[in-house]
Amino acid sequence: MGHGLSVHVNDSRCHYMCKVDMKSWSFWKKHGSKSFDVKGKKMEVFWDVSKAKYVCGPEPQEGFYVALVCENEIVLLLGDMQEEAYKKIHARKPFSEPTLLSRREHVFGKRYYTTKAQFGESGRTHDIVIECHTGGSKEPRLDVRVDKKVVLQVKHLM
Repeated sequence: MGHGLSVHVNDSRCHYMCKVDMKSWSFWKKHGSKSFDVKGKKMEVFWDVSKAKYVCGPEPQEGFYVALVCENEIVLLLGDMQEEAYKKIHARKPFSEPTLLSRREHVFGKRYYTTKAQFGESGRTHDIVIECHTGGSKEPRLDVRVDKKVVLQVKHLM
């Protein structure tokens, strides 16, 4: 098991993906870049998680950056090390601030998963808990809670 990063670029006719597996062994460098083409345009993903601090879950809380660059312009920059990213990448800053629209995480092998999320740019941070009940006398089900309130329950799991 280890961390990974996938960047998906969707078009009405095509789907492009760049996948980076971040290995967990200690001698692996936790920074780098990878490039791919989208309709003849060069896209590059740059990352540095060498100083990342993880609190609870697979997402770093501080000490990292992930940048998406298209034709030498940064189109998305995540993390708190933005100035360091601009120095290392040597790409133009965006004309307007990009906004992260969605994020997806895949977690395997755990019965209980917790994370934090913010809905909207000015919204407050919420605690999200996903719990999978597979054993015992009850029928298998999946519960999703936001701030301790059940918002989704999936029954009859196979």
